[in-house]
Amino acid sequence: MTSTTARALAAVCCSLLLACAAPREDEPEYVPESLGGPARLGETGSAAWASTSTAVLTLEQCLQIARENSRRLSIATRRVLIADDRVDEVIAGILPRLEAEGRFTARNNDAGVQRPGQPGISFQEREVATGTLSAIVPLYSFGRAENAYDAAKLGVRVAELDARRLEQDLELAVRDAYFRLLEAEKIATVVEDSIQALEQQLVIARDFFAQQLVSKSDVLSVEVQLAERQQERILAGNNVELARVALNRVLGMDVDRRTEVQDVLETSTWRGELRDILRLAIEHRPDLEAARQRIAVAQAQYRATRAEFFPVIFAFGSYNYTSDEFQLNDDWVSGGAAIRVPIFDGGVTWTRLQQRRREIDEAVDLRDEQIDDVLLDVRQAFLDQRAAAERIPVARKATELAEENLRIVRDQYAQGLLTSVDVLLEEERLSRARSSYYRALYAYHLAQARLGNALGGPLE
Repeated sequence: MTSTTARALAAVCCSLLLACAAPREDEPEYVPESLGGPARLGETGSAAWASTSTAVLTLEQCLQIARENSRRLSIATRRVLIADDRVDEVIAGILPRLEAEGRFTARNNDAGVQRPGQPGISFQEREVATGTLSAIVPLYSFGRAENAYDAAKLGVRVAELDARRLEQDLELAVRDAYFRLLEAEKIATVVEDSIQALEQQLVIARDFFAQQLVSKSDVLSVEVQLAERQQERILAGNNVELARVALNRVLGMDVDRRTEVQDVLETSTWRGELRDILRLAIEHRPDLEAARQRIAVAQAQYRATRAEFFPVIFAFGSYNYTSDEFQLNDDWVSGGAAIRVPIFDGGVTWTRLQQRRREIDEAVDLRDEQIDDVLLDVRQAFLDQRAAAERIPVARKATELAEENLRIVRDQYAQGLLTSVDVLLEEERLSRARSSYYRALYAYHLAQARLGNALGGPLE
């Protein structure tokens, strides 16, 4: 063996060892960014924002950041690639196989035959080296390979549909966290405005008390309600921080980031018929299409298993070499065609076929059950969206009436016709009305998002 050949063989062996090495053996322990770990930001939209911590994010930017940073979406994408690898695996199983075998044998005496009255005849050396290069070419398997390939291709489609549905669920989670943060900020603003109004009322009440126009109880009533509002401000601030942490978590960013989002106050009018959107959901939901494809996968696997009862036809050929000088030829080529007929395998194939049949029945039941769940999900989202849309004008009108009523009561209080208790009662009503309006507003946006998610696509 020459040195060049030796180096070539060494390079091949090293490549094989590197290819077979377990990946990510030296993977470090995960440390969140809030505990000193590296930032987990995408390469495009979110990375550009990372340099400006005071930037105000829009809803679309949040959706883009979540897509870039989502581990679940990366896992779903990787599962699509794994399904593609299974297709390649099936194709590799039906391609010709080439095998090489080398063997060295040694024995302690000569191999031969003994004739009576004559010396023995040796027909093999004591040390023999042989080599064989064999090829097996599958010719026909009665549909086993074709159905296995169909099942693998359908598996890729199922993985793609699962990834699409996961992306839709991720978008819904982002919208939910986004609008909950806006709602929490608006409630905190309502509490802050109420505190400012009570502080002004306290100044007026103390001034009136100094002029002996009102009793001490008027001042105490304002002070008590102001103290309650200050407690509510603490709770409202905590709710804002929790909502911001939840949004950061969904976006895949550090939970301690001071994420600011752009407000969404306008509402788009959408009216649709329930029967129409139910039909659209059944047609467009990726998870329902995946359920249908899983039935097709189970059917293809059933056909592939059933084909195991039939013969397999293949061709074979080999090149042989031996160092035995007693052989007439030291190398030769042989080949032919063969058929392998399964006769009895202990019932393994039959049991597997029964299993495939039950898997088909299970896939059908899961699809039907999922359709019923989707119809319920769409109906509930439709009713929530309709109710949220009807709440907005009512809440807006209630806020306008509460503002006007508070103005009137304050004028009457200034004229000495009412007490601070009356003013405080109307101020409380105004705070509740404003809070109800903002809850109705963002509940409508969230209901729109949930309805779109239930339909499996944006609302037209």
